[in-house]
Amino acid sequence: MSSLRDAALNGVRWNALATAATTLLGILSMYVLGKALPPSDFGLVGLAMVVAGFLQVFQDMGFSAVVIQRKDLTHRQLSSLYWLNLGCGMAIGLFLWLAGGIIASFFHMPQIRHLLPAIGINFFVLSLGLQYYWLAEKELRFHTLSKIDTLSVLMGTLTSIVTALHGYGTWSIILGTNVQALFRTASLVMIGFPKWKPAWRFSLQDLKGLLSFGMFQMSERFLNYFNSRVDQILLGKFLGAGDLGFYNFSFNIASQISNRLNPVLVRVAFPVLSTIQDDKNRQRSVYMRMVHAVSLFNAPLHLGAMALYPMLMQR
Repeated sequence: MSSLRDAALNGVRWNALATAATTLLGILSMYVLGKALPPSDFGLVGLAMVVAGFLQVFQDMGFSAVVIQRKDLTHRQLSSLYWLNLGCGMAIGLFLWLAGGIIASFFHMPQIRHLLPAIGINFFVLSLGLQYYWLAEKELRFHTLSKIDTLSVLMGTLTSIVTALHGYGTWSIILGTNVQALFRTASLVMIGFPKWKPAWRFSLQDLKGLLSFGMFQMSERFLNYFNSRVDQILLGKFLGAGDLGFYNFSFNIASQISNRLNPVLVRVAFPVLSTIQDDKNRQRSVYMRMVHAVSLFNAPLHLGAMALYPMLMQR
C-alpha cells in the first residue's frame, strides 16, 4: 500500500512540476505570439488543429488504455499494437495531405490547405514513440516523462517565438509543434528502445480482444472531443478566420486551468487504478480521493481567473 501511495505521490509531484513549467511556457508563447501575429493567423492554425485533433483520436484508437490497463500483454501483442499504431499515424498523415483541398474548400479558407500536410507529419513522428510513452506511464515513470514533456514544450515554444519574430506567420506555430513532436519522440525512443524493442511481426490474431476495448475508448474520446470543439468548427465555417482567432485566443486562456491542472492527477490516476483493479473497494476509495482533490483545486482557480479576466485579455 505504502509503495503504491509513494509512487502515486511521486507521479503527482513530477506532473505538477512539469505542468507548472509548461503552463509558464504556454503563457509566454501566447503573449509573444499574440503580439506578433494577427488574429486571423490564430484562427487558421486553430481550425487546422481542431481538424487534426479529431484524427488524433483515431491515431490512439484507445490503445493507450489497453497497454496501461492490461496486465498480461505479451511481447507479440505489444508488437502488433506498435505496428498498427504506426500504420494509423501514416494513414492520418496521408489523409491530411490528400484531403487538404477538400477541407479548405469546406471552410472557405484556402490557406489551411498547406498547413494540414505539415501538421500531418506530426502523426507519423509521434506514432514512433507513443507506445514507449504508454509503457512508461504503466510503470509510473512520471519523473522521466515529465522531463521529456517539459523539454519538448520548451523546444517547440522557442521555435514558435523565434520564427514568429522573424515573420513566419502561421508557419511559426506549425514549426513549433513539429519541433516539439520530433524532440518528444526522439527522447522516448532513446529511453524506451533499450528496454523494449518491437518484433517484426503484425497479426490481427494478436489483437483479438484488444480491438473491442480500444474501440470503446476511441468512441468515448471522439464524442467528448466533438462536444468540446463543435463551436470552433461552426465559427470557422460561418464567421471566418478573424473571428475564430479572437475566440481561440480567449478559449485557450479560459481552458488553461482545467487543461493544465486536471492531468496532474488524471495521468497518474489511470495507471494507479489499473494496478489495483482486482481490489474494487480500494479502487473506489482512491478514485473518490482523486475526484475530491480535483474539485478542491479547480473551483477557486476558475473563480480567480474570472476576477483576472480583464488583465488576461489585454493584448
